Amino acid sequence: MNPSSEGRRELDSVVVNIELTLVSIIQGVALFFLTDNARALMSMRHWDALLYVAAGLCVIFVFWSRSVIHTLTLIRWPLEFGHNFFLHRVRAGRSDSFHSPG
Repeated sequence: MNPSSEGRRELDSVVVNIELTLVSIIQGVALFFLTDNARALMSMRHWDALLYVAAGLCVIFVFWSRSVIHTLTLIRWPLEFGHNFFLHRVRAGRSDSFHSPG
């Protein structure tokens, strides 16, 4: 095996791990604030503001998917949107459960 190819593969692995970790942290922070504000709006029965919450969630999904696509196209990995969006929904549910009473 070519040493430069092996070094490139190792560097790609490190870069992907760093980028995906940063993307996960950013989307986790964004989801925390979105779910916190959405919970407050729903408890005050401001149903008209749910459209803005949905728009915020779409912005987070777009940012997340574009970031992941950017990372994986540079490294040329396969992308499984179904699995990744399922994980994103699980993270959203987890951040929402932090605000649940009891």
